Amino acid sequence: MSKTRVTTGADLPAASESLFTPPDKSSATPAWIQLRDEIVRMISDGTLAYGQKMPTMRNLAKALDVSVSVVNQTYRYLRVTGYLESRQGSGVRVRVRTDTMDESQFPEVTRLVTTFIDGCEALGMGPLQIRETVEFALGSREFARESGLETRSEYSARVYGQDVPQDVVKNQDR
Repeated sequence: MSKTRVTTGADLPAASESLFTPPDKSSATPAWIQLRDEIVRMISDGTLAYGQKMPTMRNLAKALDVSVSVVNQTYRYLRVTGYLESRQGSGVRVRVRTDTMDESQFPEVTRLVTTFIDGCEALGMGPLQIRETVEFALGSREFARESGLETRSEYSARVYGQDVPQDVVKNQDR
């Protein structure tokens, strides 16, 4: 019995620097944002495949006639937002995204998360404690939802001692 092999970006050679358009230096939009937008578009339209290796920062900078810091800032932003990933020894690759967040939601979600992290740090929590707290809260909510025990709002009110208005509780999805 033979197995069918699925081709992914990991099977492809590194993306060629020639795929990328040099930023418009006369534009008011910073070069790293122009490059960021181009890479996001290329991932979205399939020009860059999930798992495909990206050009090195130095090679891409040279091909686009920009500084390495422009490419570094672009790659760093795209790693933070989940478009790219980097691993020691394998370079930067297009990340397989599993989220379904609309890009227009990103600024508001970032604001909410930043406010939460700032509040946790003000309480003296470090990154590991914050991460564990979030994982615990998500796991607890998921358990309650899967068990059909109560609504998310009722669960939050019971577990975290929050007063939740009854109109919110009534409108909450299970």
